[in-house]
Amino acid sequence: VMPNHSTPDWSKGAVWYSIMPDSFYNGDITNDKLSGNVTQNTWGNSHYGGSDYFGGDLLGIEQKLGYLKDLGVDAVFINPIWLTTHQAGYGAFDLKHIDSAFGNGNTLTSLVDALHGNDMRIMLDGVFQYYASQGIVQNTAGVFPLGTANVTDMNYYIIMRDANGNPVNSDWSHPYIDFSSIAARQYIYTQADSVMQLYLREYGVDGWRMDVGNTLTGSDENNWGTAEQILKDMRRYLKGVSNDVFFLSEHATANYFTSAILDSKWNYDYGYAVRSWASGGTTQTSLASTLYSSV
Repeated sequence: VMPNHSTPDWSKGAVWYSIMPDSFYNGDITNDKLSGNVTQNTWGNSHYGGSDYFGGDLLGIEQKLGYLKDLGVDAVFINPIWLTTHQAGYGAFDLKHIDSAFGNGNTLTSLVDALHGNDMRIMLDGVFQYYASQGIVQNTAGVFPLGTANVTDMNYYIIMRDANGNPVNSDWSHPYIDFSSIAARQYIYTQADSVMQLYLREYGVDGWRMDVGNTLTGSDENNWGTAEQILKDMRRYLKGVSNDVFFLSEHATANYFTSAILDSKWNYDYGYAVRSWASGGTTQTSLASTLYSSV
């Protein structure tokens, strides 16, 4: 028992359905991406990269709520829906701007309201390890009207930089978000209009799943420089919006729970072990051992 730590009742035992909006259902053909740096793929084909779109969107999810309800779904998790040129939503250009290929603020509000009206919840994917270099923070391609961030601009301090001021890139070739910087924390989660709070307050989203949450980092190890420090601080602000907000990470170790940081995690350990046992690939004893260690 951990004092002052609680997990939302609605999340306990919930049946989740994971949705990549682009490949779920096309509810509005007028917002399909047809030109530029992205291409339209034929529905039913396999993706050949990150920039080919099928055309699925938020309206398509709302139109299929009856299907989800018939399956017994209690909550949906959806891949990122913000502005990007990647159909799975990775490599954000603007975390606060919903990609027109998926809809807009009104269609997200409509979807959330419809889900709640059907006693279902919604959780978004928080991809905050890095920011696309062409995005609004760094703006290397000059796509955004404010110009490239400089030392007089708070955006300059959101991404991690070396001693010479050069961006420090992640494995995805985009700069890390530097959570040791107050500018980054204010932008991502501490302010009422921050990315994470915006979707909770304005759109009524019910939770955040942190993509590779265990890799979040900062330039100063003792100052919001570790994932454990960052996630614990995030929790404080999210639960400040509502104790009913669900907060989990894709990856996490046991101390993230004993330290009252997360509500849950994306349990690959459980899923892989059960699938292996069900297919005859492992013994019941091995299954039990894996499940025990994973929790």
